[in-house]
Amino acid sequence: MAIIRVLTLLLLLAGSACDKSVDPETLTLQIDSQYQDCVGVGPRKCLRVKENDASKWQLFYDPIEGFIHEPGYSYTIQVSREVIPDPPTDGSSYRYKLIQVVNQQKQ
Repeated sequence: MAIIRVLTLLLLLAGSACDKSVDPETLTLQIDSQYQDCVGVGPRKCLRVKENDASKWQLFYDPIEGFIHEPGYSYTIQVSREVIPDPPTDGSSYRYKLIQVVNQQKQ
């Protein structure tokens, strides 16, 4: 009987230690027509982005899987944002994937 209790306890502990995945979040991003200089690990070019109808542009350091920005065009896109478990120390804690290009406009 004691063995069954110990095994049950171990199974409960093992189950609670499993990674709890979070469903990806869907965001709408407005992308500016030009890249802007920014600094991460070193100097680079970043997208200027407004998230979900925000009023101010922010620098966006992360890649968006499936999206290729063409300078001279502004975009409205939908992306999924997924939490990366155990991200690298110098990396993002999110992974972005293109869902769809809602609008592309020549500037």
